Amino acid sequence: MSHPSHARIHRIDSLIREGGYPSLGHLAKHLEVSERTIHRDLEHLRTDLQAPLHYSGEKKGYYYAGSSFSLPSVDFTEQEIFALLVAKNAILHYAGVPYEMHLRTAFRKLIELLPDECTLPTEDVEGSFSFRFGASRSIDREVLDLAVKALQCRHSLKIRYYTAGRDEENERMVDPYHIDNLRGDWYLIAYCHLRREIRNFALNRIRECHLLDRKFEPDPSFSYAEYIKDAFGIIVEEDPVEVAIEFRGFEARLARERNWHESQKIEERPDGSLLLRMRVTGLSEVKHMVLAAGGEARVIEPASLAAEVEKDLRRALERYAPQSPRKPPRPHKESG
Repeated sequence: MSHPSHARIHRIDSLIREGGYPSLGHLAKHLEVSERTIHRDLEHLRTDLQAPLHYSGEKKGYYYAGSSFSLPSVDFTEQEIFALLVAKNAILHYAGVPYEMHLRTAFRKLIELLPDECTLPTEDVEGSFSFRFGASRSIDREVLDLAVKALQCRHSLKIRYYTAGRDEENERMVDPYHIDNLRGDWYLIAYCHLRREIRNFALNRIRECHLLDRKFEPDPSFSYAEYIKDAFGIIVEEDPVEVAIEFRGFEARLARERNWHESQKIEERPDGSLLLRMRVTGLSEVKHMVLAAGGEARVIEPASLAAEVEKDLRRALERYAPQSPRKPPRPHKESG
């Protein structure tokens, strides 16, 4: 990416501040570059860095109107810029990420402020890292924008929400506390006036959303980190439960490589299997993880979760079991 020289911009700024009204030709000669390059640098100062740069026809040179302007101070190492570029790719992967254009502009400005000695090929970095988070749910961008706005100005939202578990919709007033993105899916963590407690709302299930004039003050005791501390995924329940899952074969090898939860403990067994122990909430999400592992995972505890997995597996087996062929009717024998 072509960008103005960090060192050259600072030198131009210094020469202008000296009050000598340097001309385009003087700056080009002093910095040993073309006048065209200096012209681009001056435009960068004026438009991108918002410098109060003016040209004096009488003095035939440039000056600053006022003394309050100062160049932003940026001192990044190549490794830090590398990390920021990778992070940008990860953030922009999420569909409908708030302030996408502002984020892109901010990163462009950071790159423009790189010092000359920085040799990091930014195009190569951005083209060499990708992030894929699987199938994520589509959301209405307007819903996300309204949720972000409500969160910023602390205004309540009126929403019409679809609850998949009960297959029903209802209206609620909620006070937004936090916006969460889990594996590409957006969630609003908010105080629900209908349920009188903090709940999670999948943004893709919000059918209608309206910003209310009503302001609210969030509960000062709420902490996002504490709220999701025991959650296995997005589902937060009151009391965490001790979970033990046995993995065998290929799934055991995969399980060793993963960080499932901060409370996890892995017990290795002589036969190559392992036992994963966790203290978590959200057993329905744990159940989906076990079912995805097929026959190489088995719930040891709690018994209620083992029973749920068994019930689902039996239901699946019934769907796959071949139907018994119906016997053709016996021919009717006429008497006589």
